[in-house]
Amino acid sequence: MFKRLLLGGALAALATPGLAQTAPLAAAPDSIPTMIGRWYLPHYQSSATVADSTGALLSLYVRKRSSAWLYLLGLPVGAAALQPNESSTGSVTTKTPPEGWRIALGIPLVAASAGGYIARLATYSKTGLQQVQRDYESGKPVPARLRRRLKPKDFANAAAIRVSIVQQMQYQQALQAQKAARKQK
Repeated sequence: MFKRLLLGGALAALATPGLAQTAPLAAAPDSIPTMIGRWYLPHYQSSATVADSTGALLSLYVRKRSSAWLYLLGLPVGAAALQPNESSTGSVTTKTPPEGWRIALGIPLVAASAGGYIARLATYSKTGLQQVQRDYESGKPVPARLRRRLKPKDFANAAAIRVSIVQQMQYQQALQAQKAARKQK
């Protein structure tokens, strides 16, 4: 029983898309969209406020999506409550259905865990982030529901993203200069 729960929890954690978002920054010039992990940042702007705002939104969405797996912690507990009882006498093993209180506990726990996970991923979807960023670039303010959730660490991450993008752009320019110098020789 414990092995099944442990295996189920491990598989659920590995299947969580938020845990696989640790890829390095992709280098891009000003006009090309930038990918951070699997997340889209519209473009880099040298203006600190625009870069920080879009970067902070990106950081918020990544943080919220990557913590969505916490909703799945109730899933193995609810599934364990729904497992049948096993009893063995000698070489005969009998399974009896779970008691009513276990069903009354297990089904809502499984439903709440799965529902919370799906709701978190739907609330902080990539398409939602892109829409907010498009609206922000067109002059609309960031929605109040997102402004309230932005933390100082999101802006700190945005500054780190901006510095990393500048470094990547400088590296790409140096590579292009080296290629151009080789072609001239």
